[in-house]
Amino acid sequence: TDKDHYNDFYEFDPSTESWKQISDFPGIGRHSAVAFSSQSLGYVGTGHVGVDSPDDSTDKIDDFWSYDPNTDTWNEIEKYPSRVSSASGVTQNTVGFVIDQTQSYSWIDDSWFKQFNTSRDEIYKIAFAIGETLFYGFGNFGDEDGSQYISDYPANNVYNAGYNNRRWAASVFVIDEKAYIIGGATADPIFRSRNDILVFDPLLFIDPC
Repeated sequence: TDKDHYNDFYEFDPSTESWKQISDFPGIGRHSAVAFSSQSLGYVGTGHVGVDSPDDSTDKIDDFWSYDPNTDTWNEIEKYPSRVSSASGVTQNTVGFVIDQTQSYSWIDDSWFKQFNTSRDEIYKIAFAIGETLFYGFGNFGDEDGSQYISDYPANNVYNAGYNNRRWAASVFVIDEKAYIIGGATADPIFRSRNDILVFDPLLFIDPC
């Protein structure tokens, strides 16, 4: 049964390479939530709550919360504009963005502002920022093989990472203006987890669409 999701939370100290439990997330336990950081606060919200949903019409949720590490406290903020799960979060120049299946919103001055519609309707995308540009892509659009495309904003270029690199639910981090895309899943030719690493450099990418 889709229930009994966790709401415990932890912080990692890179100087000591250690984890410490912090105050529990006060919302309903969930998976496939989204998170980003902005102005020294952490933000967590949306996701899949299953049978614990307060609304029988959907198993997704739209609440959002901020976390202050200085006081170890959570505060509920304005709800996300729609109920979504498996969205992606990214921070660019201290502004937090959520990129869901079909659109993106930014969190500015305690309010959500729509920024753009996504070029494709995947869930489980990755999202990252390099300089003044947001990138989002890969993801699952229903067939579980995964997408092979990365889009940018605001220029709306589309980059083809290649058929053999299709994936969804990957991890990503940025170092020296290059994105490192790790793992994920695909169903081609059978469902499997990936353990490869792709390096994405938009200045050197040789196969833009």
